[in-house]
Amino acid sequence: MSEKSTQHSSTEDIFREVVAGTAATTGSEFFYSLVQHLAQALDLRYCFLTECLDSPPSKLSTLAFWNGSGFQDNFEYDLAGTPCAQVVAGKACFYDQDIQSLFPDDQDLVDLEAQSYAAVPFQDSDGRVIGHLAVIDVERLDEDSFDFSVLELFAARAGAELERQRVVFRLEASERTLLESEARLREVIDLVPHFIFAKDREGRFNLINRATAEAYNTTVEGLLGRTDAEFASSAEEVRRFRSDDLEVINSGRAKVIPEEQITNSEGEVRYLQTTKIPFTRADSELPSVLGVSVDITDLKRAAEERRKLDTKMRQAQKLESLGVLAGGIAHDFNNLLVGMLGNATLALARLPENAPARLYIGGIKTAAQRAADLSNQMLAYSGRGKFIVEPIDLGALVNEMLNLLRASVTKKAKLSLDLRSGLPAIEADITEVRQVVMNLLTNAAEALGDDEGVISVSTRALDVDRSYLAKTYLEEGLPEGHYVLLEVSDTGCGMDEETREKIFDPFFTTKFSGRGLGLAAVLGIVRGHGGALEVTSEEGRGSSFRVLFPATTNTIESQPTVLPSEEIGGNGRTILVVDDDPVVVEVAQHILVDSGFCVLTAVDGLTALDRLELHSHEISAVLLDMTMPHLDGIQTLAAIRKRYALPVVLTSGYSEQEVHRRLGGAMPNGFIQKPFAPKGLLDELAKALANGQETAPAS
Repeated sequence: MSEKSTQHSSTEDIFREVVAGTAATTGSEFFYSLVQHLAQALDLRYCFLTECLDSPPSKLSTLAFWNGSGFQDNFEYDLAGTPCAQVVAGKACFYDQDIQSLFPDDQDLVDLEAQSYAAVPFQDSDGRVIGHLAVIDVERLDEDSFDFSVLELFAARAGAELERQRVVFRLEASERTLLESEARLREVIDLVPHFIFAKDREGRFNLINRATAEAYNTTVEGLLGRTDAEFASSAEEVRRFRSDDLEVINSGRAKVIPEEQITNSEGEVRYLQTTKIPFTRADSELPSVLGVSVDITDLKRAAEERRKLDTKMRQAQKLESLGVLAGGIAHDFNNLLVGMLGNATLALARLPENAPARLYIGGIKTAAQRAADLSNQMLAYSGRGKFIVEPIDLGALVNEMLNLLRASVTKKAKLSLDLRSGLPAIEADITEVRQVVMNLLTNAAEALGDDEGVISVSTRALDVDRSYLAKTYLEEGLPEGHYVLLEVSDTGCGMDEETREKIFDPFFTTKFSGRGLGLAAVLGIVRGHGGALEVTSEEGRGSSFRVLFPATTNTIESQPTVLPSEEIGGNGRTILVVDDDPVVVEVAQHILVDSGFCVLTAVDGLTALDRLELHSHEISAVLLDMTMPHLDGIQTLAAIRKRYALPVVLTSGYSEQEVHRRLGGAMPNGFIQKPFAPKGLLDELAKALANGQETAPAS
């Protein structure tokens, strides 16, 4: 077997050649360049570098492998049974020949046709073996001519480069981990809907999330390094932010701001709950302030909506309870007025024309009538007023009232009108709507007082949605759609919030001589017509009242002329008067007896049915009160209808509309509201008796 000598080149020449080939390289490129130039300089077939994969070493991986004509793919292999095991144990090895027989289990040596082997380990800066540099040849090596110092020198260089590469890799891995961590942190804080930010002492943002940038209508990149003043439209907000930031930085203490306002460059206002704490960035020793702001705008708006809803509910409950109270008072008041008005009328009928007492009794009658008007206003407020509903043209109605409207305001007030023609009809009681117009105009005139000003009255059609209705009184349950609007506005004194909350309360007034029922009646009438009211007012600027009536497709028809009823005489016919109030019974009895009727009386429904049982053949009609103990008017009417073919006239302190609302299947032949005048009672009985033959008992 031939023997290869490495003496043909001096160690210095080998060193120079290898250094020249590897000088400009680092990392993996250095490893590849080293094994190639070292193998060529030593004139050997194979040269390779490895690194230990574990500790203590049991497996190696090649870093570069030169096979004489090129680079072989790197691979891993186990140390057991290989000459490399002794090397990574820390000992340089040289086998001049028969390497395969010495390590029969190393198949790689067989595949390489190896005969000789030389290798040295290399360590890291802590002295731990981290790999080795080896050469293999297919011929026998001359031990005397082989210079181990060349391997040792370049093995040390390879070890240093491998350690440097590992450090770089660790640094790069740490940097990647840091970048990934920062990216994850950025992703997390950008997902948070709250505002997260940090600012330095000069107020420049050095950390922000997407929510903060979006609040200023910009991007994260667009806000970094800039200040609030460059984006916020409110100088006062910027000043407040700056003051809070410096307070936290200078004091070193956190600050909680329960509510603050932020306005972006487009004027959009948001409300925040903010916590600010002192903060020092890792890359800077300069103090900063770290803030987290929770956007409470939606919560604040929801709370405001809840407050408005609660206010509306309280207002509705108050209106309902006051309405029930006013209706009950008016009902009882009307019962009392029957005696006052009826007796006064009967007394006047009996007195001679020149009797001195006529003057005083006439005063009593006038006062009773005014009290009846007041009672009717209370009924109107309760929504139980007397309504005769028909399709009417609101614009035409107001136009017909022009002379009355002009007479109702002072000469210092200018009346401005905008009455649209061709409006849809509304289903309403024309008398009650007139009262609404007059009451609103009177209120406007009183708001002007003795000052000059303008009162505007307008009508128009309006399509409203739920958001519009939500701002009005009485909106609950009203449908969206077509409405006809009556608006009365003035340039008078206006109202504060406290006054606005009370204007529809019965008997509330800011006028010395007022009764406080004008606007209360307006509210009741509008409620009774299924409408809504909107009020806007500002102290010193005037007020505006808008009344919405639902539009109808029903056509407006001309009303037939109503002929006065013929006066009737009793002719001895008997009327059963049923009422639990003895004053009402007494007045009705006097009126009927004076007109030629005979009268039977009963104090409740049970007594009335007993009277009918005994005198049904005598009784021509029944005057029946609505509200009584034991058996009320509705129950008594139903019982009469089952057994007797008698005309029945209902009477009540409530309006006819309210009575009809309460009635079930049985309907009366007539109705008269208390307090009634003698003529009214006789007229209603005449109509009922004229139609009495049409009434039959239920089978």
